[in-house]
Amino acid sequence: MLKLQTLFFSAALVLLSSSVLSAESSTAKEIPVMAKQVSAELSIFSGLPDPQWLLSSTEAQQFYAIFSTLPSLQQTPPVTPSLGFRGVIIRSEADSSYVIYKGYVWSLAAGTTTVQQDTDQVLRAWLLKTSQAHLPVDLYELLVQESEPKQLF
Repeated sequence: MLKLQTLFFSAALVLLSSSVLSAESSTAKEIPVMAKQVSAELSIFSGLPDPQWLLSSTEAQQFYAIFSTLPSLQQTPPVTPSLGFRGVIIRSEADSSYVIYKGYVWSLAAGTTTVQQDTDQVLRAWLLKTSQAHLPVDLYELLVQESEPKQLF
């Protein structure tokens, strides 16, 4: 079941990435200038270091392209817990970070926080695809389960 789900997300990501990249010039949000290093961190442990990995320049471009298409959230987003799975954090050297948690993305840049919603789960699919090579199987499966969007309304 997990392999089928991963295959589905990979196919959806490929299709959407190509449409996102072709529609990139018509988006309202700007894609940030690429930082030298963009990292990802699975925020899950208390008292132990969280797993981290570097994104390739292609993965970083994909992240920014997908993020730029996400709609802004008008309602109050869920609160991330203080223990257990707290999302995935994407950090760039350009002093910005993004917290991805249950279908929502908090963008923290230049002293401003905004929240977008990953309504179609495109960012989640990208995240699952890119993290699989960097995480042990048990943590990857936990990410698959814990990153399911949370229905608020």
